[in-house]
Amino acid sequence: MREAKSLLSVRNVEKSYEILGGGKIHVLRKVSLEVKQGAMVGLLGESGAGKTTLARIITGQETPDGGELFLEGKPLLPLQRRSFTLAADIQYIFQDPYSALEPSYTVEQTLREPLRLCQRRRRQGMFSPQEALELVGLPYASWAFNKKIGELSGGQRQRAAIARALIPRPRLLIADESVSMLDAKSAHSILDLLQAINAEASLGILFITHQISVLKKICTYVYVLYQGRIVEEGVTEHVLNSPADAYTRQLVENMKFFGEVQSFV
Repeated sequence: MREAKSLLSVRNVEKSYEILGGGKIHVLRKVSLEVKQGAMVGLLGESGAGKTTLARIITGQETPDGGELFLEGKPLLPLQRRSFTLAADIQYIFQDPYSALEPSYTVEQTLREPLRLCQRRRRQGMFSPQEALELVGLPYASWAFNKKIGELSGGQRQRAAIARALIPRPRLLIADESVSMLDAKSAHSILDLLQAINAEASLGILFITHQISVLKKICTYVYVLYQGRIVEEGVTEHVLNSPADAYTRQLVENMKFFGEVQSFV
């Protein structure tokens, strides 16, 4: 069987911020990772590890101090210098479904906005609003025009946000803690949905989380980020069952103690 090609390649990325009083805080230190075409890869780390900073660099919202990023071999420049095609090929799903979308918009208005932008830039092969809603399990006829974002539950809003991200038919989805603010039932359904989309639309997905249970459910490969460094990587089952790094071992033990590992079984 032929090995999948590289979709996203992050090589030795560094990022630091200046702090009051002088000096710098190093957020990312020579971070490297890869997402292959059609893969679901996890980035595991506690709050403050640098996960969201890395996501913002991948999507072009921030500029790294050093290192390189590629999508299918093409350099990923900062957003203002990135071609529209490359920008549309990477879509971001936010953590908070309540603030990510305009509550006064109908579902159709929410989806029509990125569609118009893609049409103006003559992007080919986009999903229609109807196709995007069907992919996320929301009926177009009864939802598109009759439902406002502000009327939806957290899980429904996250489905609408995912549908919006799918409109350009991206190559890569960045899901940043995308179920951490949902109840267990809604989180289950969103994870199942992402797995289905990964299979049906052949998307690569980088799932950023602090929840080991999420990784166990949907990610086949995982990178562990601690204090801005990748301290461990490997097949998810192997990393979680036989962690080599002391931080990963402690993380797994903590989650076992609190019963979190079993929460999505």
